[in-house]
Amino acid sequence: MNYGLFSGFFWGVMLIAAGVLMVLKNLLRLNIPVFKLLLGVFFVYLGISMLIGGFSRRSGDEILFSSGTLKADEMQKDYNVIFGQGKIDFASLAPCDTVRTFDVNVIFSGAELLIDSSMQFEVKTSAVFASADLPNDKKVSFGSGQYKANQDSAQAKIVINSNVVFGTLRVSLLKVETVETSADTNGEI
Repeated sequence: MNYGLFSGFFWGVMLIAAGVLMVLKNLLRLNIPVFKLLLGVFFVYLGISMLIGGFSRRSGDEILFSSGTLKADEMQKDYNVIFGQGKIDFASLAPCDTVRTFDVNVIFSGAELLIDSSMQFEVKTSAVFASADLPNDKKVSFGSGQYKANQDSAQAKIVINSNVVFGTLRVSLLKVETVETSADTNGEI
């Protein structure tokens, strides 16, 4: 059974408690502040859930109240880090013939974009009360910024549109080495 904040169990218990408190207040003529009591119980539950990771979520495209690493994927175009810490790995993307566009949103969080330094890419960032650190030592706190690399490459570029609100985004370039195998003509391993 799911006991999380958005489960039917939690809201069922809250509604039953509200009903019982209202009945007691009216039948026994007690001065019970029902709304304040339920609001207090709700905030206590919310705080405990946050401390023990009760409603944290990490899926293939989102980190919510958690931390982790997301691997970029050709099929997934949007990535979100909300109230957490995360890395989004674009370095693992294979070269392609078409321009690929991805959206990254960092809200009340810290995130790092990992990008293969040999690939052609463009990072466009928009920051509001935030910090976006681009590889050319440009920092954006309020407004927009852009970084382009390897524009003369034969590969199609990767475009990353990032939005940072009350958070931190760092773009890190990685040197990804490719391992080439050659066929052995002698048949030996």
